[in-house]
Amino acid sequence: MKIRHCCVIFNAAWSEGTDFITSINDEPDHILPIDHLVLRNYPNPFNPSTTLRYSLPEKSQVTLVIFDIRGNAIRTIKEGDLSSGWHEWLWDGRGESGQLVATGIYFARLQAGANSRVIKMVYLK
Repeated sequence: MKIRHCCVIFNAAWSEGTDFITSINDEPDHILPIDHLVLRNYPNPFNPSTTLRYSLPEKSQVTLVIFDIRGNAIRTIKEGDLSSGWHEWLWDGRGESGQLVATGIYFARLQAGANSRVIKMVYLK
């Protein structure tokens, strides 16, 4: 990619140009090597749902749980053996009973083997 930079000061006819070359890595992250546990969600804040995206460096026994701000487990999303690579799950903002949760801060914890990751999520109504 080639970019031309130009500076114009007020109404003067002066400009200074500089050319430089840059590149953009447009490879999707799901084909890049995975060597550690990753957990993220989007959008954040969310309403009414958010996608939890996580990577596993190797086949693992996985548990993905949503907690409220008090540490109460609201929903167990995933349990079981999963292959290495990227995985996604859409959380619809509902608890185990199927009721929509209240507006507030929630945490998602991914446990994979001996490794775990926790992220903060904000639910806005």
